[in-house]
Amino acid sequence: MRRKSTIGPFQISAHPDIERVRLRLQSWRKTRHHGARIPEDLWAAAAILARVHRTGTVAHALGLDYYTLKTRVKSTSASVCRKEQTRPAFVELMPPAPTCLTECTLEIEDRHGSKMRIHLKSSETPDLGAISSAFLRARA
Repeated sequence: MRRKSTIGPFQISAHPDIERVRLRLQSWRKTRHHGARIPEDLWAAAAILARVHRTGTVAHALGLDYYTLKTRVKSTSASVCRKEQTRPAFVELMPPAPTCLTECTLEIEDRHGSKMRIHLKSSETPDLGAISSAFLRARA
């Protein structure tokens, strides 16, 4: 569980992230038309701050309604969860490329003169005992 950092009332303007968003809001409030709504990017920035700091502290510092900010924080958290759930559940993992190949030649001759020669190149060690016993059993 992530622990939220707390900021005292006299430290609000000292925190650079809150101060940056406060200045953006202040600038928007000076140039806005009467009755205009706060832009979504400013709400999103405030919601991100409220996830890190206490919602009440951020709402007070930015001059926002506490309950509206709290609702925004919950809705952005829910949308993040929904986005994470839509990620693919299957991830294909490819085996690592062989680092070195083992090469060997196997020559077997049984008592009747039959011969078998196998040349192997593999990253895995072949079971030479099983190969030779299968050849010798077939000829017996």
